[in-house]
Amino acid sequence: PQETRSNIVGGQQARGVPPQARFRSWGRYSGTQYARYQETVGAGEYSDDTQLLLAVARSCLLGERWPSLLSRVELPTWTLYPRGAGRAVMAAARSWAEGAPPWRHTHSRSRRGTDPIGAYFNAGANGVAMRIAPHVIASICDDNTALLSRVVTDGITTHGHPRALVGAFIHAIALRFALSRHGVLEYGDLIGVLLDDKSWQESERVYAALPKAWVEAFEARAGLPFATSWEQAVLESKELLVIAQKSLARAALANDEQTLEALGCFDKSRNGSGTITAVAAAYVATRSAARPQTGLLRAAFLPNADTDTLASMAASLLGAIHGTEWLGPLAEAVQDAEYLKSIGTQLARAGSAFKPGQEEMDFDQVIPRPQTRVGVKDLIDFRSAAFLGYQKPGKFLDGRAIRDYEHSEIPTTGKARVKRLRLYLADGQSLVIDKVERPAVGNRPADTYSRDRLGNKRQQDGDLSGNSSEAHWSGANVVQVTLHVRNLYHSLRFYRDILGLRVENLTEGTASFANGLELTDQSPQLPGSVSEEKFGDVLITFRINNLSDVVRRINSTSLGHIVDESARAGESQLLVRDPDGHDLRLVVG
Repeated sequence: PQETRSNIVGGQQARGVPPQARFRSWGRYSGTQYARYQETVGAGEYSDDTQLLLAVARSCLLGERWPSLLSRVELPTWTLYPRGAGRAVMAAARSWAEGAPPWRHTHSRSRRGTDPIGAYFNAGANGVAMRIAPHVIASICDDNTALLSRVVTDGITTHGHPRALVGAFIHAIALRFALSRHGVLEYGDLIGVLLDDKSWQESERVYAALPKAWVEAFEARAGLPFATSWEQAVLESKELLVIAQKSLARAALANDEQTLEALGCFDKSRNGSGTITAVAAAYVATRSAARPQTGLLRAAFLPNADTDTLASMAASLLGAIHGTEWLGPLAEAVQDAEYLKSIGTQLARAGSAFKPGQEEMDFDQVIPRPQTRVGVKDLIDFRSAAFLGYQKPGKFLDGRAIRDYEHSEIPTTGKARVKRLRLYLADGQSLVIDKVERPAVGNRPADTYSRDRLGNKRQQDGDLSGNSSEAHWSGANVVQVTLHVRNLYHSLRFYRDILGLRVENLTEGTASFANGLELTDQSPQLPGSVSEEKFGDVLITFRINNLSDVVRRINSTSLGHIVDESARAGESQLLVRDPDGHDLRLVVG
């Protein structure tokens, strides 16, 4: 709740409480721009940092095949239950669910020209560092080369900027040193070890661990050699470590707030950087090595900082030094306390799961056959079964058994209705999945419009709406058209992969696009469902960038077909029919 981006109800007044070593319940704003709601976060409930750390830990228990499990199962499945997730990690996880690594994923390009691959290679936040601890435990008997390979392989599944990977290396090496040291940790040793260690500083080692296709994609985007970008991130990190080292040299005279400010912890534009968070966590752990709970409180209640991740990483170092006894009641009060202990114990017993000298990971092989990965259809089907109450699944999408369900509804002040499903898995973890039911009409802009059969626009450059395949129009501006479809998975592929529309939200049986179009899955066996008759009352028009690309994609699949291709008044047009018989006019613009 102390984090500046926590969306806490009550703002700064609710955030600014005295530091205490206890968990508290708090309210936060959740949802999307068009469907906001308030939820209560229970005392001790953890968020995306711990969720992803556990996902990595489960993957590591698989042994040397852990990259496949992480990318094809854990990350896609996690998109069902994230709490407070960062944009970069969510985008990458959705990319894996759609069957492509994020460095060559193009499905999400929006009408405003959003570049998902560019966003991926610009992602240098601390999302990798915060989840890297399981690799340190799993490879504790191996050398730094094996650890480096694990960090690289894990890191690039979600982040493409060297800052994210360098930060993860720094934190991993600090954790390894803290776990494997003998005797008391000498004051300042941790920072000194990080400065002296060359394994994370030499671009050649990292380059050797990266897939060649990834390096080629990076250099094409960055316009400079990977080594140059890596060395720049290393230089920035060494400068941060020197700042920390100089402050530690002053011992009792050191001013922690001034040091953390110099590291960039209070700069909102960069305090979530992987490198800044890793160095700051090492500094806090070093300064509070003799008083670990003091260090945890300092990190968790630091004003204007990325406190949740900083506290998580600082506490992981303090735990590596001291164990867990110093946590006191916190160790038992945290969500899924027994599961956390259990998976940590399993991981420690597993030993080294990734052998030195293993060949380069081929990410083309990480994308497995459809029946062995969690895809978009699997996510949609699971949500449908879980929320609608028919044929409740006995297993979660990652294969773990479900022990129990708990349904509830979150009170809202707006028109949206929010249903919550809490899953209790047999291994001891509990998950929360929310379903937002939005009203049919809202204030969402759209660049979609319709024409009748004579070619007249129904709404000139405005919005549109409808409740079925036969849209009903009024004089007021409307913002959404809903099409009932026989097979949501096929229609989703058509509108997203062929037409290039950006998916804004996926719920059970519904896919919403950024331009106002909504697809609703309606089984032919249900009353009022889509018939086999051709739809003809409404012609929906979309603006797209390139007709030839659409023609090529339609001709390469059995989804939809071209009805007529023509040009009128110099305007390129294409009339196509979707898998359910809806006619669509595509115009360039």
